[in-house]
Amino acid sequence: MAYNDDAVLSKLSALNESHDSIATAAQWIMFHRRHAQRTVQLWLTKLKDLPSHKRLNLVYLANEVVQQSKARHKEDFLREFSPIIPEATAVAYKGASSDIQAKLRRVIDVWKDRNIFEPPVQEEIESRLQELDRARSTAKVGGFSGSLFNSPAPSVPSELDPLLAPQQIVSRVQHSAASAIKTANAEYDKIVDPAAAVPAPPVYAARLNGLMKSLASAEGAVAECVKARKELVGALERMLQSNREALEMEEAQLEQLGAQKTKIEIKKQEVEVAIIRDMSNSDKEHAPVQAGNDLQEPERPQMEALTPPHVQDHQGDDGNTAPSNGLGPHAGPAESSGLPQQLAFPSAPGIEMLSNLASQYHAVPVNGSNKKRKIDAKGTKAGREGCFLPRIYKSGAASAVSSRRLREFATSTTRRQAPPKSSGEGETEVAAGRDKDETAEAREERKDLEHLKEHGFQKSEKALKAAQVNLSARLSKEGKAQDGKRGLAEVWRLIKIARPEVRWLGVAFVLLLISSGVTMSIPFSVGRILDLSTKAPAEDVELFGLTLTQFFVGLGAVLTVGAMANFGRLLLLRIVGERVVARLRARLYRRTFVQDAEFFDANRVGDLISRLNSDTVVVGKSITQNVSDGLRSVVSGTAGFAAMAWLSPKLTSVILVMVPPIALGAFLYGRMIRNLSRQVQKNVGTLLKIAEERLGNIRTSQAFAAEVQEVARYNKQVRKIFALGRKDSIISGTFFATTSWAGNMTILAMLIVGGNLVRSGVMTLGDLTTFMMYTVFAGSSLFGVSGFYSELMKGVGAASRLFELEDRKPSIAQTVGVRVTSAQGPIKFDKVSFAYPTRPAVTIFNGLDFEIPSGSNVCIVGPSGGGKSTVASLMLRFYNPTNGRITINGVDMAKMNVKSLRRRLGMVGQEPVLFSGTIAENIAYGRPEASRAEVIAAAQKANCGFISDFPDGLETQVGARGAQLSGGQKQRIAIARALLKDPDILILDEATSALDAESETLVNAALGELLKGRSTTISIAHRLSTIRRSDQIIVLSGEGTVAEIGSFAALSADANSAFSKLMEWQMNGGEAPPAQQRSTAGGGGHLTEAEEIREDLDGDEDEDEDEDEDEEAQKAEGRRQAVK
Repeated sequence: MAYNDDAVLSKLSALNESHDSIATAAQWIMFHRRHAQRTVQLWLTKLKDLPSHKRLNLVYLANEVVQQSKARHKEDFLREFSPIIPEATAVAYKGASSDIQAKLRRVIDVWKDRNIFEPPVQEEIESRLQELDRARSTAKVGGFSGSLFNSPAPSVPSELDPLLAPQQIVSRVQHSAASAIKTANAEYDKIVDPAAAVPAPPVYAARLNGLMKSLASAEGAVAECVKARKELVGALERMLQSNREALEMEEAQLEQLGAQKTKIEIKKQEVEVAIIRDMSNSDKEHAPVQAGNDLQEPERPQMEALTPPHVQDHQGDDGNTAPSNGLGPHAGPAESSGLPQQLAFPSAPGIEMLSNLASQYHAVPVNGSNKKRKIDAKGTKAGREGCFLPRIYKSGAASAVSSRRLREFATSTTRRQAPPKSSGEGETEVAAGRDKDETAEAREERKDLEHLKEHGFQKSEKALKAAQVNLSARLSKEGKAQDGKRGLAEVWRLIKIARPEVRWLGVAFVLLLISSGVTMSIPFSVGRILDLSTKAPAEDVELFGLTLTQFFVGLGAVLTVGAMANFGRLLLLRIVGERVVARLRARLYRRTFVQDAEFFDANRVGDLISRLNSDTVVVGKSITQNVSDGLRSVVSGTAGFAAMAWLSPKLTSVILVMVPPIALGAFLYGRMIRNLSRQVQKNVGTLLKIAEERLGNIRTSQAFAAEVQEVARYNKQVRKIFALGRKDSIISGTFFATTSWAGNMTILAMLIVGGNLVRSGVMTLGDLTTFMMYTVFAGSSLFGVSGFYSELMKGVGAASRLFELEDRKPSIAQTVGVRVTSAQGPIKFDKVSFAYPTRPAVTIFNGLDFEIPSGSNVCIVGPSGGGKSTVASLMLRFYNPTNGRITINGVDMAKMNVKSLRRRLGMVGQEPVLFSGTIAENIAYGRPEASRAEVIAAAQKANCGFISDFPDGLETQVGARGAQLSGGQKQRIAIARALLKDPDILILDEATSALDAESETLVNAALGELLKGRSTTISIAHRLSTIRRSDQIIVLSGEGTVAEIGSFAALSADANSAFSKLMEWQMNGGEAPPAQQRSTAGGGGHLTEAEEIREDLDGDEDEDEDEDEDEEAQKAEGRRQAVK
C-alpha cells in the first residue's frame, strides 16, 4: 500500500488489541520511516479524535514503534515521539477507566525500565499523570455538599496524605489485575477442559501461545498489584508507629489528669459536707420553738419546679408510719435522727439552696442544647421519675443512700410546711403511697439484679471483629440474573447443555414432524368424508381415487405410522433427557469437589445437594421433553393456522383477534412462574439443609429433648414451600381458566359466523367441521406454547443456580503448581499470618515463625482457640496464609500441586470420619489399590483387634458416618487409614483422644515404630503421654505467635514457662467448685413454647404494673401539690 494520509489513517483505524494487528501496523510504519514526522502528527490527531476507551490501541502501537526504533538504532520515531508523548499519554489517561489507566501505567513503566525516552521526557510523563490523579481525587472530594465540604481544602486529614498516593495506585492496578487473571483463567480452563475436543497440533500450539501471553500479562498485573500493596503497607506501618508513640504520650497525660481530678473531687466533697453542716447548725440556732402548727409560715420563693419529686417515708417495723430520716414537724437536732454527723440534712432554706445549685448544674448542655444532666439514683422510684439533685458522694452505696435520704428529707420538709389536713385522710394516703413506693423500689432493684445476671456479659473486641463476616464465597439462593435481564442468555446457555445429543434430538425432530403431519391430516380427511357422504350414496363415494373402505384402511395405516413415530420421539427424548441429567450431575459434582475450604465454610451441604438433585432434574426436563413439546406445539399451531386461513380467511380473522391477549398473558405468566420457580428451588434447598443437618445429628437433638422444636422448624419451612405452591396454583389456575374462557368464546363466535356462511353457501358443512377441528388443534398448540414457555422459565430459574455453581472458580486450584514427588525435608513457617476467609477481621496467626526438622516428632500445644488445628489446615493447603509462607524442604507450598502434595500427607483429625461401606474400604480410602495384606497390616498396627469380633470381619458395614462403631473403634480405623497411606508427613490432631488407656498405649507403641522410619509427625495433643514422647514441643500463645520451643524436659523444668502453666491448667482443669442447689420447680431446663409465651406475658404484666404504679404516684403527687 502506497504511503499517504488516507493509508496511515486506515491503518490506525483498523487497529485492535491483538498483538498481530499492532505488530503488522508497526512494521508498515517502520517501513515508511522517512515519513516519521507526518505519521506521528496523524497519530496524535487520531488519538485526540477517538473516544477514551479506544485510545489504548494507539498507545500500544506507539510503544511497538518506539521499541523497534530503539532496537534498530533508527532514531526517527524516537525523535518525533519525544516532544508529544507526554501530551499524548495524558490525553489517553484522562477520562479512561481504571483498567485502561493501569494498562497505560504498565506501558510507561516499560519505557522507564528500558530507557526508551530520555529522563526529562519520562519525568514529564509521570508528572502529567500525577496531576490528573490529584485532580480526579480533588473532584471526588468536591462533589459533596454541606459545610464540611465547601471549604477549598480537601476533607482528608493532612495526617493521611502519605496514604493517598499508594491507595490510588492500589485501586488502579487491582482492577486490571482482576481482569487479567479472569481472562487467563478462562483461557486456561478451555485448554485443560477434559470434555473439550483436542484440536490439531498447529491450532493447539497457537492456543498455548496465546495462553502464555495471557498468563504473562496476568503475572505482570499481579506483580504490579503486589508492589503497590507493599508500598501501601509500608506507609501504614510508618503511620502506625508514629501513632503508637503519640498514644503513649496521651495515655500518660490522661493518667496525670485523672489523678488531678480525683484530688479535686475529694476536696469538693469535703467542701459540700462542710456547707451542709454549717447550714444545719445555723437553722438550729435561729429557728424559733413552736408549740404547734398554728403559726403563719413566712413566705418563701416558689420552689415547686426545683424541688425533687415526692418520696414517701418507709414503714417502721411496728407497722406504724414514721419519717424515715427522723425529722418531723418538731424535729430536734440532727443527731436525733440516728444518722452520722456527715449525713445530717439541712432545713428548708438549705434544700432551696441545693435545689438552686442543682438547677444551675443541670442547665449545662450535654451533647446538645436540648439535653440536660439527669442524675438517676438507680433502683429508686424517684430516680425513674427524674431527680435533678446532684450526688454528694462519688463512691459506693453512700452516694445512693445520701441521695435518697436528701430526697426524703426534702419531701418531709415540704409536708411540714404545708397546712395540716383536716382529717386522717392524708395520713392514710401517705401510708398507702409509702407502701406502694417501697414495693415498686424493691421490684425495680430485683429487675436490675436479674438484668445484670442475664446480660452481664459485654462483647469483647474479638467478638466485634468476628461479627465482620465475609461471605463472598456463598452462592446466592436465587442464582444469577435475578433481575431477569439475562433471560435470553440463560435460555441459550441452557439449550447448549444438550449440544452433545444434537444427533438424537434431530432424529426426534424428524419423528415429531411425521407424527404432527399425521395428526394434522385427520381434520382434512373428516371434512372430505362428511361432504361426500351427504352428497352421494356410500358405494359411489371415491376419495383420492379410493373407495370409502379403502380410504379408511389407508387412513388407519397412516395413523399407525404416526403413533410409531410418536413412540420413537418420546423414547428418544426420555433417554436423551436422562443422559443430559446424568452428565450435568457428574459435571457439577466434579465442580463442587474441586472447590476450596472457603467455599464449604460459606455454603451448607443441603443447598448443594438441592442443586445437584432437584435443580438438575428440572433443567434436564426443560431442555429435552419440554423443548420437544414446544416444537410440536409450534409445528401444529403453524400448520393449523395455515389450513384455517386457506379454508376461510374471514373465520381466521375472527380467531386471530384473541391471539394477542392470550400471547401477552402467556408472557406475563411465564415471567411470574420463573420467579416463583427460583423461590421454590431456594426454599427446597433450605428444607434439605434443615433435614440434612438435623437428621445427621439426631442423637444430639434427642438427648436435649428437642424433637418438638426441630419438627416445628421443619414444618415452618414446609409451610413456606406450600405457600409458594399455592401461589403458583392460583396464578396457573387464573391463567388457564382465562385462556380457556377466551377459547370457548372464540369457538362460540366461530359457530355463529360459520353457520351463517354455511347457510349462505359460502362454506360446506365439511369445510366448517374441518375448520373447527383445526381451530381446536391450533388452540391446544397455543396452550402448549404457553406451557412450554412457563416450563422453560422454570428451567431457567433452576439453571441459574447451577450456572453459578459451575462458574465459581476456587481460590486454590487443585491441579496447578509443581508436582510433589516427596514431602521429606524441614518444614518452616516463615512469618505466617492467617485469618479465616469468612472471618477476615479475626487474626489467628500474626507472624507465626518456627521450623520442624525432617523426620522429627513435633508436638504443638497451646490454649483452646490458639490455632493448633489451623496449623494442620494450612499444612494440607485447605487455606493459604494471608502473609508469609510455608516451605517444605525450601519449596513454597503455595507453588506446589495441591493433589500431589496431599498424596504425601496423612491426617487423623479430632473427629474420625468414616464413610458408608465396609471397614476394609474405609481403611483403603487413601490407597484404593492397596492389597488385602496391606490393609490387614495397617489395621494391626493401629490396634484394630476388635475387627475379629465382627462376624464379617473386614467386610463389616460401618453404617452412615460409622454409626455402627464406637468412638474409639472409629478413631483406630482412621489411624489405620493414615498408616496405610505411608505418608511423608503425618498429622495427628488429637488422634488418641477417644481411646482408653490400654488402647492408647498400644496405638502409641505402633506410632512409635512408625516414627522410627522416615515420616515427619506433627501431633496436636493435650495428653501428657503424647506430649512426652515428642522430640520437640512448640507452644502457641493466645496472640497467634510462638510462645516458646523446646524439649519436654527443658520446658517442664522451667516452672515459669508457658508450657508449665499449660500443664498445670491441664492437671487442674477438672476441678470446679460445687454447683449451687437450683430449684427444680420448673420441671426441666428446656422451656416449652407455652412456657416461653407465659414468661413473655408475665414480663408484659410486670411492665404494665410498673406503669400503673408510676401513674398513681404522679396523680398522688398532683393532689399533694394542689393541697399545698
